[in-house]
Amino acid sequence: MTLILLVFSAGCSVSLKGQGDDDDVTLIKEARERSNVALANHDIEGIIAELDLNYHVTGGGGRFIEGREAMGEAFRGGFEKFPDMRYIRNVETIKLDDSDQRAFETGLWSSTWKSPEGERTTGGSYAAFWVQRSGAWKIRSELFVTLYTKPLDDESQSSLITNGARSQK
Repeated sequence: MTLILLVFSAGCSVSLKGQGDDDDVTLIKEARERSNVALANHDIEGIIAELDLNYHVTGGGGRFIEGREAMGEAFRGGFEKFPDMRYIRNVETIKLDDSDQRAFETGLWSSTWKSPEGERTTGGSYAAFWVQRSGAWKIRSELFVTLYTKPLDDESQSSLITNGARSQK
């Protein structure tokens, strides 16, 4: 069975403080979209390109990964084990600090893959801490909380949350 992701534009609320904030929010949303496309394409270099050098994450099950290269290796291993695995992050809010050097993003995430037991989906909520480095926004850290894992059926497939990332494969 082929997995079809329904695409729609997720609403995003932002906290704006100054004139440059609109541009910064747009840049962060664009970086998240590049990250989603890289994830959909299993593009490890594209995935880690959006991460800060000092990146770290706490995954949905509580696993801590430190360093963007380690994150790339974790994705590589997952993609080798489950070649059809897909991840998507949907932005819900972006808040900028007063200096426009840090931002806080929240949203929903989901993943799908085929296992020996059949197609599965998992997902939940996430938070991301962004930093501006030489004019570019990079993800400094992320926290993912798994809120569900279940078989992928027609109903859950049609309710997958996406924000436009499409696989180029």
